[in-house]
Amino acid sequence: MIPVNDGYNVIDLKDIIYCEAFDSYTKIQLINNASHLISKSLKEYEEMLSDKGFYRVHKSFLINIHHIVKIIKGLGTAVIMSDQKNIPISARKKDEFFTQLKGVINL
Repeated sequence: MIPVNDGYNVIDLKDIIYCEAFDSYTKIQLINNASHLISKSLKEYEEMLSDKGFYRVHKSFLINIHHIVKIIKGLGTAVIMSDQKNIPISARKKDEFFTQLKGVINL
């Protein structure tokens, strides 16, 4: 559930593409180009979603691995998401990320 001015919107997890940190706020990017800016930290969303197909690939990004459309390997490892957003994978998260993905998709 995502808080809005007049209550809460119920969001299906499959509709979340990624969450992005903005100081103590989090932008939740949804399909159909919709987004919400929430006054919770990315860490709080990481704790809620990490066992539901989401992975923190960078200090600023928590992604839904089911919305990955391309993985760019090499020096600037990144993922392209279903909304065409290029999200970097931090060097310290890269190995753990690929290990996690092997259990979900064929690499």
